[in-house]
Amino acid sequence: MRHLLVLAHTLVASVLSLWRRRLHTRDRPARLAASLDILALCPFSVGALIWEAMPSQWSLTVCVKATFTLVDGGESEIAPMQDAICDDRRWDKDPGSSLFSPDDLAPLKSRVDVLLVGHAYAPGGVPVPSLVASLRVGDLAKSVRVTGDRAWVAQPGGLLLRMPPESA
Repeated sequence: MRHLLVLAHTLVASVLSLWRRRLHTRDRPARLAASLDILALCPFSVGALIWEAMPSQWSLTVCVKATFTLVDGGESEIAPMQDAICDDRRWDKDPGSSLFSPDDLAPLKSRVDVLLVGHAYAPGGVPVPSLVASLRVGDLAKSVRVTGDRAWVAQPGGLLLRMPPESA
């Protein structure tokens, strides 16, 4: 991973140097972004975003997106099919619905994103009301309580949480 970061830093420095010499008009970044070819020397998806931090101060953000297959109790493996760099993806076509995954290209991120997408299964396949699923990446450890389908139902005096019969 260290070699990948050095390569990305070198790429950013040389591209920015070229752009600083050539950027004179407001429409040039869009044309440069459209014509930018990125050579990834790794199996991961790579994308770039050109943005203006301040007037006439152009920056290039390079995004490397790695997709892994989880191994129960073991070390994850590089997935054979890598997810592509993408814009905001929602759970359905309604623009007001919640995000499935956010845009991969953001001008500036202070830390790396770790996004876990998957399914949680009860141990032994025995139904449970809820369970805790955990993910660890280096020093980062997160857990989430997973609960089955449920719905809030309006009743006199307030709302009632109702579980489907097969989940209750």
